[in-house]
Amino acid sequence: IQHFKELLENNNLSQFINETPYFSPIFFIHIGETSTVIKFVRYLLDQGFFVNTFIYPAVPKSGGGLRVLINNHHNMKDLDNLAETLVYCFSKFRLF
Repeated sequence: IQHFKELLENNNLSQFINETPYFSPIFFIHIGETSTVIKFVRYLLDQGFFVNTFIYPAVPKSGGGLRVLINNHHNMKDLDNLAETLVYCFSKFRLF
């Protein structure tokens, strides 16, 4: 969990993460509009990453995002690859 948090921070993605007050393996990554969230998730799926979405009406229209859950089946390389792919997606969809 700490490794993934550090990867996000080192790649300037921590601004998109809703921090929890406790050490949690669940990360909410804010993306924005539903259409962008769907494009983001499709790209991640094509790259072999399965993440859940939160989109309207579960969240406000511009509050959509991804829920990433880290578990004991993920290794450091998996987390490195996911962080690298997230950086690419944020750039591709011009979110930073």
